[in-house]
Amino acid sequence: MASLLHLISCAALCFTAGVLCVQATDLENIDPEMLFQYQWDLVQKADNARREKLAQIRTVPQWEARKQYVREKITEMIGAFPERTPLNARVVGRLDHKDYRVEMVIYESRPNFYVTANLYLPKNHPFPAPAVLFACGHWPDGKAAGDYQRCCIGLAKKGYVVLSFDPLGQGERFQHWEIDLQQSPTGPAVFEHSKLGNVCILLGFNLANYFIWDGMRSLDYLLSRPEVDPTRIGGAGNSGGGTQTTYIASLDNRVTVAVPDCYITTLKHRIETRQGADDEQNFNPCFVYGIDHFDLLSLRAPKPIQINAAIEDFFPLAGARQTAQDLKNLYGFYNAAERVNIVELPGPHAYDKPHREATYAWMNRWLGNEAAGDTEPEMEIDLKELLQCTVSGQVVESLGGETVYTLNKTFYRKHGYNRPVPSSSLELEKWLDNLRADVRKLLALPAATGTPRLYRSEPSTIDLGTQIRLVFESEPGIAVPGWLLLPEKPSKGIEILLFEDGKDAHLNDEYVRKSLADGTAIYLIDPRGMGETMSKFGDAEKYYDYFREEQNLAYTAFMLGRPLLGERVWDVLQAVEVAATLPERDGGRIRLQGQGSAALLALFAGALDERIHRTVCCNMLVSYESLVMNKYFRWHSSCLIPGVLRSFDLPLVAALVAPRILSLYDTVDEMKQVMPPTRVREIYQPAEAVYRMRGDIRAFNIHGPEM
Repeated sequence: MASLLHLISCAALCFTAGVLCVQATDLENIDPEMLFQYQWDLVQKADNARREKLAQIRTVPQWEARKQYVREKITEMIGAFPERTPLNARVVGRLDHKDYRVEMVIYESRPNFYVTANLYLPKNHPFPAPAVLFACGHWPDGKAAGDYQRCCIGLAKKGYVVLSFDPLGQGERFQHWEIDLQQSPTGPAVFEHSKLGNVCILLGFNLANYFIWDGMRSLDYLLSRPEVDPTRIGGAGNSGGGTQTTYIASLDNRVTVAVPDCYITTLKHRIETRQGADDEQNFNPCFVYGIDHFDLLSLRAPKPIQINAAIEDFFPLAGARQTAQDLKNLYGFYNAAERVNIVELPGPHAYDKPHREATYAWMNRWLGNEAAGDTEPEMEIDLKELLQCTVSGQVVESLGGETVYTLNKTFYRKHGYNRPVPSSSLELEKWLDNLRADVRKLLALPAATGTPRLYRSEPSTIDLGTQIRLVFESEPGIAVPGWLLLPEKPSKGIEILLFEDGKDAHLNDEYVRKSLADGTAIYLIDPRGMGETMSKFGDAEKYYDYFREEQNLAYTAFMLGRPLLGERVWDVLQAVEVAATLPERDGGRIRLQGQGSAALLALFAGALDERIHRTVCCNMLVSYESLVMNKYFRWHSSCLIPGVLRSFDLPLVAALVAPRILSLYDTVDEMKQVMPPTRVREIYQPAEAVYRMRGDIRAFNIHGPEM
């Protein structure tokens, strides 16, 4: 791929009176895939480091130590599981077929958190029998989806007891189900997963915690049945069900045999192909810890594992092959290489008959059921209404109880940050220092490197002064373009402007023109991935949608331990460094203003750099807490910080600006609706308290329409 910073490699350079010059036309050659390439380089470095460590492991005890490390890091990334509580399981219906029957079952994986499942019981087969926990993929119908029914029926006809349960956001378990609308406004499956998962990110764990615990408790129920042989337990699932099967089978030793289908690859291959994945498929910060699909499955060694892979899948086949080979090498240390297999099936991502028959074959081989044969028998599937466990077809409507939304609120009330403002000035300064350190840590800001390399064009004349194109290197591989607008008679310092839709759309704004007329220099920049530097990959009109480029970049950044918000804040801090060294500033004050999502960048930069005299935030999110405490929100994953609500929230960040000027204009809520200043002031009481203690309370201003 082309260089991230074309302007460095292709610029025409000249030396005039000892000054390095770059022609203005060359400054426009910024690769729009700069941010992706930057991340891709980090991914490759992390993967190389991981593979080097694995290559040094040469004994079973060393592998066992590695497996313990992986377990610890997975627990850290997904969060600790809750205590086991009574399942309160009940059978609420039955369907009778010629050679199997289906029971409709409801149980509680957590108190009042209901799981709906179908239990398939074979007829004319001896009990206790081998059993399979079947995890559903991202079909909206969940356990009632046609191909998932077919696999469960096929297994039952071969003598297996099978439990198929609805995942979150699917089947009868839509978490955002609205009774009046008879639908989830968020959308099924991946849409609910991403929305719910974003809240989990703020709280410092992963949505996978809910999925995995549902699976483990489902296994508890399956093993409670007298028809089941507890020594012969299989785990199978396709797509998102392949994800769940991987997690459950890796973390729960009761699973004897596992067949994840259409999921296993490597993260490196997945990111290289720019394939998105929803929240529970991305652990943060897995690249820092060196955890990939292989590492998850390594926890199973030496138990049998088969990877079913589709040749034309969007989960790259090359990654599945790599993971399978790595597993064979690992299992070789346990003298069990024959317990690893990969089946490559023609066609795209699917769970058609060849995939299901490959599943039967591996289960039969390792669960002592080879006489059942691998060919799928003839069958008819049931209408989804017949498989319902609830009267209405939705848990929320028929049973109520907890949802991920309510459980996350409870988690926040119990585990959220608790940082009351100290009452003494001495304690306050230590409190602010600790808070500032935590902000820098969670943003993952690099160490200061001094003034970045700067490229500037020759000036051109505009209506009210002069325009100069500036591009600086924020860090290796990242170029931040901007426009420096100079008034005819500069006298009032320089103001850095940040817009979520990019600098170019605001060159002629009334505010810009007025500032120039008043003698203030304006510096507009596009932090990485915004405006001019926004990726051109995929559909531009859907850039911010689920599974589109902004979300993919944000999730990759989380996995790299460098939240995208933090990287953009760093770009702004480097812009302040540039502004401080511009001769045109002539000692004048530096001001900073951001709008919308870019207002968050302004707030954090204003909190961390004391050279910023005044920070203005327009249409900024009022708090991260509002995203947890309300069921719906419209803020993008790129605005989030993993674990932030375990440490601080935006009102405390505002406190770090004191005693310098901070102005909040038209602050908005979780749905991006402007809030009355009185309500904003209530939420920002901690900031006001700090301003009172550190200086003039008039330096902190909240503006907006009274309602």
